[in-house]
Amino acid sequence: MANRRRVITGLAILVAVAASATAAYMIVEDLNALDALYQVVITLSTVGFGEPSGGLSASGRFITIILIVVGVGGALYTARGLADLVLDAMSGDRRRRQREAAVIDKLSDHVIVCGYGRVGRRVQEVLDREGLPSVVVEIDDARVEEAREREVAVILGDAGRDEFMEAAGIDRAEAVVACVGAEADNLAIVLSARSRRRDIYIVARGGDAESERKLRLAGADRVVAPEAAGADRLARLISHRELTEFVEVATGDSIFEFQIEELPVRAGAKFAGSELRNSGIRSECGVLVLAIHHADGAISAPPTPATRIRPGDVLVSLGTDEQLDKLRSIALGD
Repeated sequence: MANRRRVITGLAILVAVAASATAAYMIVEDLNALDALYQVVITLSTVGFGEPSGGLSASGRFITIILIVVGVGGALYTARGLADLVLDAMSGDRRRRQREAAVIDKLSDHVIVCGYGRVGRRVQEVLDREGLPSVVVEIDDARVEEAREREVAVILGDAGRDEFMEAAGIDRAEAVVACVGAEADNLAIVLSARSRRRDIYIVARGGDAESERKLRLAGADRVVAPEAAGADRLARLISHRELTEFVEVATGDSIFEFQIEELPVRAGAKFAGSELRNSGIRSECGVLVLAIHHADGAISAPPTPATRIRPGDVLVSLGTDEQLDKLRSIALGD
């Protein structure tokens, strides 16, 4: 702050001196505004092209002496402030990097998030909310500054290069998330991370079946395609407007997607009037009933085996799309 004030003060002095000297030359030497300003500029810049034709009067030379002493002194004062300001900025940035490195060096069992774009930022936010320590590696300066403003531990560099992953503590990390924009870069990150650590858990962002195959061959444990998954969910929310939530369960190399859906029970439903244990919902459809909103306003959550299902009730059910389709057909009396 002190150096910034010094620069501002110096510039103010220079402007005031230049304006005063210009006015003084115009009055004393009878110069027009341009010639007076020209005399001030060549004097302050120490170029010394010479005096106006006929030379300066005694008063004009006195003004020039004052201009040189005060103006050049103000310029040097301002230049010194600027130099100190630049040095402070450079040393401040160096100290900040040292502090960040010290914080990262103390981390263990953390997650390295490669890329701080839209997906990477969201991943880091979720990890932070879950209480999982993380380090971001990002090559874009603007995104690095954004991460620092959010007080995120970040390293400026290419996550595909060993030196930057080493700085991020890959030897102590628990997992790596490769979520930069280009699929080729994600592939390089996965290869680099897997060659460094055979036991580290790697999740990568993919785009299609071909990129998923390559990322898995490179060593990724899981591959996620956010755009494809998002498009699938958007379409399902349109085609099944009664859908309330998605649940994914990963086992081995397969991911099973369960959905939570509210299904009304019509009078013609096969199990209308039956107790839940005798309804066949579980045995025939494979669906788990989480709650029942009864037509009279009561709620059974969770329902007991003896809870009776009546027409007008709404079943809050968990199952796969195929299982829910079967239950929907029965509940609607189709």
